[in-house]
Amino acid sequence: MKAKLARFYGWSPVEIDSLDVQSANQYWQCIDQIEAGEVLLQFTIQDYPTLLPEKRSQLFKMFEKRMKPMRKSEGKKLTNKELMEILSRR
Repeated sequence: MKAKLARFYGWSPVEIDSLDVQSANQYWQCIDQIEAGEVLLQFTIQDYPTLLPEKRSQLFKMFEKRMKPMRKSEGKKLTNKELMEILSRR
């Protein structure tokens, strides 16, 4: 288990030993999901040349959405003073 955690996440043995058991298990369980997603992405990339234009467009839009950080708010823009007042109330 330690070897795979070290290889996958790039952690040293000391870093792995510092994890509590619950956290180590959570990271361990995520490896399969991440690897499966990477394999599916590779399949998609390999199939890209044979895809119909409509499917290519859908695929491009999906990756474009995942690449963009967050959608900008459509709400009222705050001034610096208003923002400071909101943050100072916390």
